Amino acid sequence: MHRGLIAVPSVAALAAGLLWAAPAQAEPATTQESAAVTNATMTWPVNACAFDVNLPACTSLTERQALVGDVTRGETGWVFTGGDGVVTEAGDMTVSWDAEVQIGNTTRGNYTITFIDPVLTVDAAGAGAITADVTSQIGAQTPVTTADVTIVEFTGASTDADFESTPTEFAASFIDALSGASGAGFSLSSWFTPTGSSLDPLKEPGAVEFDRWVPTLTVTLPKRFDERNPRVKAKRFMVSVTGTGFDPAVKANPAVQGMYLVFGTNPATTENGYTNIDGYFRARYMPMAPDANGEFSNKIQVRGVYTKDGERFNGRFGEHLGVATWAAHRHATTEWDAFTRIRFRR
Repeated sequence: MHRGLIAVPSVAALAAGLLWAAPAQAEPATTQESAAVTNATMTWPVNACAFDVNLPACTSLTERQALVGDVTRGETGWVFTGGDGVVTEAGDMTVSWDAEVQIGNTTRGNYTITFIDPVLTVDAAGAGAITADVTSQIGAQTPVTTADVTIVEFTGASTDADFESTPTEFAASFIDALSGASGAGFSLSSWFTPTGSSLDPLKEPGAVEFDRWVPTLTVTLPKRFDERNPRVKAKRFMVSVTGTGFDPAVKANPAVQGMYLVFGTNPATTENGYTNIDGYFRARYMPMAPDANGEFSNKIQVRGVYTKDGERFNGRFGEHLGVATWAAHRHATTEWDAFTRIRFRR
């Protein structure tokens, strides 16, 4: 088979279980009260003064920054990952993250503002909000914590797709929560409200970016490997694969006719790529995946060392072997691309 082409599976391949195919058929209609949201991502800077350490006028707010839990610093804001929640039958969505972001300084007021466990809510009409527990402290004063504070509100959001929206102002409840900590001749709320200074544009709320569908693969090893990674890398064994966060709306694209599940090298970084099924150790065709919740489950055979088309692959030395997915048949979209490595040892 020429690389870059999809081969029609042979009878022998089907018999060997390398590929599994079935005639495309309509997915049965399902009725459910709610849909799960798993592993969602939100990027949010609060505002430019709170996030951008390169703004000299705002260093009083960015000198002290600390992150706890499922959050990292991105290019445009803090990136909250692993969000879980639900979309109700009425179309209302709630997603929460286990994370904390702290801002403030140590030399000019010695104050902190901490956003704890943010929650994103969006109703069926696209009106959204971010709430969190907010703790503020100035110097040696007793910290003041206010629970379930609405930080910002916005419109143009979505409960079933990615979106970006910029709030027009910080919510009054957030400004009120900061008023509990004051002193040293200033109020913490002034960093989030206009005061007539040249800094006012930098105080405005930053954009909220939400990734509803983040394709994620979870591999479960056989029970004999529960306590450690597989050591006998030359032997074949079956693993269970669960996929979450695969946008089911992609099925509306007529060029998408199911999904491939493969074991081998990472298609994003190796010659096999997203088209040469023959280049992988094992592959399965899943014509009905994912389901309406963006999920699937299946099994696939793996092996830490194997030879394919005269080329040897070693999962311990040099090669990152693992499980991958992409849209069948000709990689019509990147939205279902995912890879997770299986680490093989002696």
